Amino acid sequence: MSYKRWNVEKAIVLALRELGGTASRKIIRQTIAANEYANLRYEDVYDTKVSARTGRAYNPFLYDFNFGLKNLHTVGYISSMEWGKEISLTSIGRTVSLSHYPTSEQTQLVTNYWNQKTRERVHRRLTAMQESDDKLADRDENLVVIDDPESQQDADESQWKSDLIECLKKFNPGKFENFSRALISKMGVTIDKNRGVVRSADHGIDGFGYFKSDEFTIEVQQVRKK
Repeated sequence: MSYKRWNVEKAIVLALRELGGTASRKIIRQTIAANEYANLRYEDVYDTKVSARTGRAYNPFLYDFNFGLKNLHTVGYISSMEWGKEISLTSIGRTVSLSHYPTSEQTQLVTNYWNQKTRERVHRRLTAMQESDDKLADRDENLVVIDDPESQQDADESQWKSDLIECLKKFNPGKFENFSRALISKMGVTIDKNRGVVRSADHGIDGFGYFKSDEFTIEVQQVRKK
């Protein structure tokens, strides 16, 4: 048997009025069931159903109950909706006649509220989808590196070599020689001070140095940039 949906706003207000205007959600439901406000019987308030999707038992009335609380808050009949705290009627909720509830103005307020909530929910879903797409894109970019590290290493090496060549092309001859001597020195080569550091314009040998190891000695010649 399918569940019958209920408009429970009047029942909530009547129960709260009987309880002095303030009560917990649990006590409000108990009072509605005990007094059968709005023709709600005990079984209507407390019967459970089993979800076809999850297989878990749930109380369908709670949906209508919380929906009704939101509507009453929207029209100004209750003052608070904080979880764990009691629900309280406003001065309007305590005294207003319920014979014409909801009025056309109240219906419009409630409609606007839920339309806004729907727009916010859609926006959150779209935002979540976009964030998910961005994460997937980032993951795919990372997978390129992870799946083919050698290709990525080759690409990186090729790029820095190209960048270095472009920088070296911008050096004037003197700056290029200074850079070359610094590089050779970092490689462990000792510059021969006698055979020297010579600058010339013939694109020939500009200096001599030695690299020593346990097995051999190598003579290094520095050549001017062309």
